[in-house]
Amino acid sequence: MTNIIPDITTITAVLPVNDVEASAVFFEKIGFHRTNEVSEDPTDPTTPLGFVIMENGKSQIMFQSIVSIRNDDENMLPNGDTTAMMFLEVSDLDSVIKALDGHAVFMERRETFYGSKEIGIEGPGEHKFTFAQFNRDTA
Repeated sequence: MTNIIPDITTITAVLPVNDVEASAVFFEKIGFHRTNEVSEDPTDPTTPLGFVIMENGKSQIMFQSIVSIRNDDENMLPNGDTTAMMFLEVSDLDSVIKALDGHAVFMERRETFYGSKEIGIEGPGEHKFTFAQFNRDTA
């Protein structure tokens, strides 16, 4: 018998945060836009955001508040550790650095042996984002 494995059409990181709005603003600075958002209490839109889905081209990311996650399932964050690390390839590292000026840098700008220029910036929720620009010169 042959197992048929379906194509995975998309994969989205879901990052737990205390403040969804702050995370959304952080990513709006580098060209993401909100495609969907819901407050922590969907019956009361005046409550803080429970989650937001954001896109930039084919890239997508989702932020969900810890309150919202625990409301979904109290076992989803059993150890309380919510920090994630993400690697984002960008076309213009200098513009990202300029857009995120003022945010904590955990890894200074560097050039790597594998051909990228990188910087590590801490976003809301103490998540670590490494932004990398590769020289894709095909000449």
